[in-house]
Amino acid sequence: MKTIQSFFFQLGSFLLPSSRENLKVVVLSILAATTFWFFTALNKNYTTQINYPISFVYEREGLMEVAENAKEISIDVSGGGWNLLRKTVWFNVPEVVIPIENPLNTHYIRGAALYPEIASQLKEIKLNYVVTDTLFFDIQRIDTLKVALFVPDSAISLETDHRVTSDVMINPDTLLVVGPEKILAQLDGRLAIPLRQTEIDNNFRERINVPKYPFEKVQISPPSVEVFFEVTRYVHKEILVPISYLGAFKDRKAQVSDSTSKVIITLPFKDSKITLVADSFRVIADKRKLNLKDSTLTLTLDKYPAEFTEIRLEKPQVKVSYAE
Repeated sequence: MKTIQSFFFQLGSFLLPSSRENLKVVVLSILAATTFWFFTALNKNYTTQINYPISFVYEREGLMEVAENAKEISIDVSGGGWNLLRKTVWFNVPEVVIPIENPLNTHYIRGAALYPEIASQLKEIKLNYVVTDTLFFDIQRIDTLKVALFVPDSAISLETDHRVTSDVMINPDTLLVVGPEKILAQLDGRLAIPLRQTEIDNNFRERINVPKYPFEKVQISPPSVEVFFEVTRYVHKEILVPISYLGAFKDRKAQVSDSTSKVIITLPFKDSKITLVADSFRVIADKRKLNLKDSTLTLTLDKYPAEFTEIRLEKPQVKVSYAE
């Protein structure tokens, strides 16, 4: 017990701050021993698994990678410590080049099939086997598609009593889409352009960003288009018109109390000051066409000014009653 205590006492005294020279000697000795061990170890041969950089080579003109190809492959190798260190730590390690003869019809390569190709390109280390089971890739032909642009009616939000009174124009009205042919084959030939503005009450002209497709490899041109159309405010004007009854009821007890009918005209606001004259309208009802199921007569707007294109009766029927 005293021997152990004596040892630690002497070691502590050796490493005291007052003995800085002794401490420096210890540190340098440890560093020298570690360096010697490290370089000795690197002179030995080892077997290990490493991820080695690879690149695919194929005729790229007119083709594109839909998904990013693998950048590394896992391999089991043997070699000297120095060589293995250079292959795993050093920068600018030369890639193993893997040729693809028929990229449009080849979508994977088995790792075992790459042994000769990889082994022939490795220098200073020996390839034992390829650990990676399969390398997948998706290479497609680059295609173009013209897509017609349109603004759906549901995308146009108008203020109450306002209407679109012109064609909805888009400039340009066609989108050029470039991307992998199999993805483009899934796309519709038309694309809706959304409008951000709501409750539109005036002529519309705005540059709108074209919606992007949910595919990373698809590019569109142009990225934005101009949308424009005319908007007009409409108003409603009313006039009471006498009802002209034709014929007679078969049942003498049948009678009607309505003598006038309200006519509603919808027209642009700029024409709202027009004066309506009852004589320009005629509403008729034929008593001989009484609907016996619900005791009603159908009203017909028989005459009205030709300039009114949107006109209707407030009530299309009148009720027939029977005297006691």
